[in-house]
Amino acid sequence: MSIETLYGKGNQDQSAPKWILSLFEGWYDPCPLNPKGLREKDGLSDAPNSAKKIYCHPPYADSEEWVDWCIRQAKRGKLVALLLKHDHSTKWYAKLHNEGAIPLLINKRVAFGGRIESHTPFISTIFILEPKPIP
Repeated sequence: MSIETLYGKGNQDQSAPKWILSLFEGWYDPCPLNPKGLREKDGLSDAPNSAKKIYCHPPYADSEEWVDWCIRQAKRGKLVALLLKHDHSTKWYAKLHNEGAIPLLINKRVAFGGRIESHTPFISTIFILEPKPIP
């Protein structure tokens, strides 16, 4: 199976490994996967007010709209963690940098689950957006 088949626009539903998910247990997840590896909901609506911490592992082909959403959530006083591929050549990476996101580099290729267990062809990063003071 090709890398494009695994990680192209047609296969964006790869579950993060349990060791990553355990770090964010109890955090609000706007785009969770069900046991069959399919997205359960469209999480681009606002997060519930009760959600103070957000963990987001968006489809990689649509990262920019999710980054924009996560930046808005941080500006609403929420702590946000995004699991993304490490790609400093993208617009969304520049947006995270400009917002002061803290990149936590995972210095290996992560083995994702979902429908097919496989390692990514890239390294991953968890970006932390600290809550911004609400005026």
